[in-house]
Amino acid sequence: MKIIRLTLSFALMALTIHTLLVSPGLSTEKTSKLKEKKSLSKRPPGRHFLRHVVDGDNSQLQTSIVRYERPDGTICDLIGVVHIGEKSYYKILNEKFKKYDALLYELVSDGEPPPPPGKKKARATSGVSGIQLWMKRSMALAFQLEEVDYSPKNFVHADMDPETFFKKSKERGESLLAMMMKSMKQEAARQAQGKTSAQITLFDLIRIFLKKDKSLELKKVMAKQLQDIDSANELLEGEKGSVLLTERNKVAIEVLEKSLKKGKRKIGIFYGAAHLPDLEQRLIGLLGFKRTGAEWLVAWDMTKSPKDKIKKLVPKARF
Repeated sequence: MKIIRLTLSFALMALTIHTLLVSPGLSTEKTSKLKEKKSLSKRPPGRHFLRHVVDGDNSQLQTSIVRYERPDGTICDLIGVVHIGEKSYYKILNEKFKKYDALLYELVSDGEPPPPPGKKKARATSGVSGIQLWMKRSMALAFQLEEVDYSPKNFVHADMDPETFFKKSKERGESLLAMMMKSMKQEAARQAQGKTSAQITLFDLIRIFLKKDKSLELKKVMAKQLQDIDSANELLEGEKGSVLLTERNKVAIEVLEKSLKKGKRKIGIFYGAAHLPDLEQRLIGLLGFKRTGAEWLVAWDMTKSPKDKIKKLVPKARF
């Protein structure tokens, strides 16, 4: 029973992290030309890009927009996202994107932006997108690719194309199944050291789907799984990094360099929240940026009714 519990818990954790924080679906053989002569900065402990705020029975999953600046006044914001969220969450993001000279976005594609909101419904084109759409329905949320408007002229594709992504993943032997197996091995090692992590069991899922408000209960359980990005990245990355996170981040940094050379002074990098710890290290350690502030947005609002909206849970901007 313990083995079944462990297997289910971390298979689900791997699926959850991959589908909600890493990639919004799959629709050059290029990596950053930046010579990493400088070492990547070390992220101070306690620095988070996603958080689960709890107040009694009410809670919120919040993502961050973190600002970095250089002495010359250049600004780069890391805009962390969860790929399934409240409609209001994506509406706020769409408005914020308008203020950037260049908005670099994540999407493994040939560079063709998704249709504008309302023009076309997303459909399952892979196992990952199928899981994302199932989660959208089960948690009564909206899907990023259906809500974000990628058509504005300041949007710049900053990710791999599918051919390069699958080629590099195959070379490294990376797959969702391999990630799930790796997560199970890592957790077994953690338990042997007396460490524990939040786990979803089969009984948890049965309990959730017997509840009257299944979507609310499922969001609460999933939010607990997502709150520790550091552990998530250990699961995904290992010592040598991964195509899923590290190599795609290098592409984003390469596109950032090109935008800077074009004279763009205010740039946003719009990526899954799990990418942000590594991207921060590259901005600070390689490109000379300094972290100067953060703003928090409500991605999932898990209050039971409108009267339960609690003001202190609503994040305030720091810049």
